[in-house]
Amino acid sequence: MHLGARKKSQPGRQLRYFLDEKRGALFNNTTASNNTATGYQALTSNKTGTSNTATGTQALQKSSASNNTADGYQALNSDTTGSNNVALGSSALFSNTAGLSNTAIGVSALFFTTGFERHRSGLECRRGCVQRK
Repeated sequence: MHLGARKKSQPGRQLRYFLDEKRGALFNNTTASNNTATGYQALTSNKTGTSNTATGTQALQKSSASNNTADGYQALNSDTTGSNNVALGSSALFSNTAGLSNTAIGVSALFFTTGFERHRSGLECRRGCVQRK
């Protein structure tokens, strides 16, 4: 489905579709593949990460990691190198930068976590939450 301007990639690379030349989803993509991004600045910083799905404004915005799923406004927003994470809900796993294999479901679930293999649903682990190992 064509959503906006089409920017041609290098020969042999995937085509990128986005709504705005300067702020579009997947804007900085270079060698990454198998990514899906829908929403303002979704997966904007991704250059090499593969197999990510970002749906929502600024979902996975700072990420260059692989195998992440973020659905919701700013879900997994701060992730840079953390892989195999699932964040469903507005600001879920927002502060995660390098954590691996986390699952957060619900508004702000695991908002401050930076660890790995944590699983929460609902409004758990927001401000002031002490996490168990």
